[in-house]
Amino acid sequence: RFIRTLISIGVSPASVYTQLEAQQPKLRDAVIKILTAKPVDKLDSPEDREFIKDEIRFAVNKMLHRGEVLQVYFSEFIIQ
Repeated sequence: RFIRTLISIGVSPASVYTQLEAQQPKLRDAVIKILTAKPVDKLDSPEDREFIKDEIRFAVNKMLHRGEVLQVYFSEFIIQ
């Protein structure tokens, strides 16, 4: 199976984006771990995707020194 996703993150305050840029490899790793831990049938429904967004938000918030992730958006989500 193959999954491709593009994720946008809404944060507060805007200065948090600097922290996210500095930790991009950790961020990608965290998202990959979350997605690969799911069976395919737990990736497909809208409810499952909302749960995944919450998991990503929680994981990223643990990495931040200040500020917080308010929302996670999937701008692309393809499973083949």
